[in-house]
Formats: sequence, C-alpha cells, structure tokens
Amino acid sequence: MLNPDPADVKRTRRLMSELHIKGVDLMSVGLEELPNDRTFDVVWSISVVEHVRNGSFDDVSAVRRMYAALRPGGSLLLTVPVDRTCWDEYRENKDYGVQRSDGTGRYFFQRFYDERTVLDLMRQATGKQPDVLEWYGEKTAGHFHEYIARWQKEGMSYIVRDPQIFADAYRAYPSWSEMPGVGVCGIVAVKPSESKAI
Repeated sequence: MLNPDPADVKRTRRLMSELHIKGVDLMSVGLEELPNDRTFDVVWSISVVEHVRNGSFDDVSAVRRMYAALRPGGSLLLTVPVDRTCWDEYRENKDYGVQRSDGTGRYFFQRFYDERTVLDLMRQATGKQPDVLEWYGEKTAGHFHEYIARWQKEGMSYIVRDPQIFADAYRAYPSWSEMPGVGVCGIVAVKPSESKAI
C-alpha cells in the first residue's frame, strides 16, 4: 500500500496493529515510486487519482504508472469524483500534507471529472477505452456540496452518519448523462493478454 503522507501511513500502521491485520506492506511514497515492471495482477486506487498533481506528475502519469505495473491480463480498478462539468477544487489548508500551494495561499485538493475527461484520462494513460464504467451519485443536485459544507463546519463527528447519508441520498445510475450532479465513477481497465507466437 503506497501513501505519500507519512502521518497517514503512521495512522494506518497503528490501525493495522490494533485490528491484527497482516500481509500488507505499507510504503510512505507516492505513485511515482510504484514499480512499473508488470508485477501485479490487480492495482486498485480508490479516491486517489483526482488528488494527484505534483509538478509534471499528474493524474494521467499516475494512471499510466499503475497500468504499467500490471501483468498482461491484470486489472486496474479506479474511482474518481464526477460532476456535470470538469472542475478543480482548491482549499485553504493542506489536507493531506503533501500538496503544493498555487501561489495564492490555496492548495490543489482534487479534480472533479465529467464523462469526457474520464474517457480522455483513460485513453491517454492506457491507450484504450475502459472496460467498465459504473456511475453512482446524488439523487438531488447540490446535496454533495451541502454535505461538504456541513462536514467542514461540524468536523469529523458529522461523517459518522455517512453510511446512512449515502444510502438515503445517493444511488447507482446507468449512465453519466442521467446523473443530476456530483457522484463517483468506478473504472476498470484490463490490460490485454500478450498473444504468443506460434
């Protein structure tokens, strides 16, 4: 498990110890350090790619590196946030401790994709269309932004209700065009198996 935030790695190690979780190697490094030697059967990245912007290493670089790490026939599983149009979110604080300032005292936090930018990301990074796209989002446009505002105002105690909030106010959609607002796109890209010469 790779994570560039040493404080988060420390918390994860503590939780793994308390929960007696074994068999997970934690590394305090970014995706730039992921070996691209076709080592893995599966690489998954849940709510990470949208946060990657470190100089010339961006979301396309991150997905390209993860895809390169797969053996032929391996699967890359990603989730990214989506909205009706693509936009970048900046915040006043370094929420992950690794972001760079944009020069105005704000820090890049994440990108919200739309369908076109999801497809562009995957084509640029993998050279192919995703094998699977799944869509999950708010039932009423604006709910997500209200949720974030309350979370930032009330703190971490607010998010203990997340399972109930997301069960009540969000659902799966058959396509991006049917989503009224913010949601998540689940993506699967399977690396083609190498054909053997006869």
